[in-house]
Amino acid sequence: MSVQDAFQLANRRWIPAVGLGTWRMTKSQVSTSVQYALESGYRHFDTASAFGTAHILGDTLARFDIPREPLFLSYKLWPTEYRRHHVRPAVEKMLQDLQVDYLDAVLLHFPVAFHTGAGGKLTIDRTHDIGETWSELETFVTEGRIRSLGVSNFSIADLNHLQSRGGKIAPVLNQVELHPFHPQWELLEYCRNHGIHMIAASPLGGTAGKALRNDPTINRIAQAHNKTVAQVLLSWAIKRGTSVVPRSTDPQRIASNMKGMSLTDGEVAEINDLEERAQFIDHSKVLGIAGL
Repeated sequence: MSVQDAFQLANRRWIPAVGLGTWRMTKSQVSTSVQYALESGYRHFDTASAFGTAHILGDTLARFDIPREPLFLSYKLWPTEYRRHHVRPAVEKMLQDLQVDYLDAVLLHFPVAFHTGAGGKLTIDRTHDIGETWSELETFVTEGRIRSLGVSNFSIADLNHLQSRGGKIAPVLNQVELHPFHPQWELLEYCRNHGIHMIAASPLGGTAGKALRNDPTINRIAQAHNKTVAQVLLSWAIKRGTSVVPRSTDPQRIASNMKGMSLTDGEVAEINDLEERAQFIDHSKVLGIAGL
């Protein structure tokens, strides 16, 4: 296997195979990490309303004077912004923060809307029609200000529900937690069959994924190639046909994550056959929202 540079989406657009995730980074970390990433050849950057650091990403990109076309900027709309009258201001703000005329992809961050209650407590708003949000985003595609629409943290049932709402533009992306301990084979196959490219969030397991990174099989393969465990995990993910957005603030790790490696078919099969199962991101716990 040789790691490919990009994947073509169902709408004929291209997405780089490797991007930089910016979740849970401070403003200063975003600035320095994006700088390291640009110097290492990254052109795919993942941000969201909830991260609160898109303007730092925009400032850093502007300082480097990178041509717009090679960049792939992906933005996730926060569920408190799903109401029709909130969608346009949110997207307009993201365009302004990133200092660009269009976004390469806008994703719905979760399959349900949130309501902000007393003291800022979030609850799920099940009265909201997700089709309303999607319809409003479609107007930006018509205007040429969004190139691709997608989703994040959507299950098969969630995708079926969204597509039952009669949207004119089908989702071409779904970003979810994916790694060897949480491979989500059924969801991957569904998305392949429906023209939805998957982006692996937390492909290295995140801060809670020590067990994944310590797995004996993965470490043995890394040692055999004189590569890092991260390089093995990312190469495995790309081999499955998914893009990856690992988060890192370390310049050496940022650089090495961008360097591909070759896995044999046997090594890929070994990783596929790992029996350990673990999902490391508990969104209900992180956000304090029951039933998410």
